Amino acid sequence: MADPDSPRSTAGVAFLINKSLIAPKEVCVHELIPGRALLIRVKWLDSEETKLLNIYAPTDRQIHPAFWRRIQEKQRERRLPRPDFMLGDFNVTEDDIDRAPAKPDNRLAVEALRDLRFAWEIQDEWRHTHPHERAFTYRARANNQDIKSRLDRIPN
Repeated sequence: MADPDSPRSTAGVAFLINKSLIAPKEVCVHELIPGRALLIRVKWLDSEETKLLNIYAPTDRQIHPAFWRRIQEKQRERRLPRPDFMLGDFNVTEDDIDRAPAKPDNRLAVEALRDLRFAWEIQDEWRHTHPHERAFTYRARANNQDIKSRLDRIPN
């Protein structure tokens, strides 16, 4: 789903479905925030239903608190189940170790994301399993300095 505010931008979320594993009739799609949050419910390999939420959070961390609250509000309004997995580009790091050079991210953005994860009883499984390891999903150069961060995650 493209971001309706910037349809030509790189923002957007999607899921690819392997029809040999999941019958299309077994997929239910719920767009919570156009271009930013997409929830699917799937039943695959005769198992119980799995709920996946794909997120592409805004890069402006000042609007993160409202963004994360809006996702939870949409889920409640539509009486949707809590996701089993939340994945995507969160554009915020919860732990200093997930940035190089290490530094805390916007406190309000981090708290809003954590509030949502805690409400849904979702944890960052990779960070939980590897509390001291550093791995980065984003690399760039700014002001003659290499910067790295772990923005893309799959908490469950």
